[in-house]
Amino acid sequence: GAVHLWRVDMASSQPHGQSGQGDVSTNGNPSHHGSAGLSVSGCSLVRSVDPAEGPALCVQHFNSDVCSVVTYVTQSGGLHGWDLRCAQEAFRLPLRPELGRATCMTVAPDRHWLGL
Repeated sequence: GAVHLWRVDMASSQPHGQSGQGDVSTNGNPSHHGSAGLSVSGCSLVRSVDPAEGPALCVQHFNSDVCSVVTYVTQSGGLHGWDLRCAQEAFRLPLRPELGRATCMTVAPDRHWLGL
């Protein structure tokens, strides 16, 4: 599998049908309305996995007041962490091939450890 991180831009909108011409998002496509009067006005790819790493085998996200990190394991044997607050990789830990490939991953509720 692949990991693609997208940023979805939201905009407040009038209830459907009030504008008289139909609601259109900023990219020219019809907008999608949520229950809170918000619509998707566009999206952009923030980051994706390097194809040389191989497919992503496991993906987890942990979020707290001070961090938001997406962790994933690739087939080539690396454990990666993306810090969503900045444009840098938070960490990369190589995994030894003789230990086998990761098939599952979990993050502890206290976010102090993760298991592969």
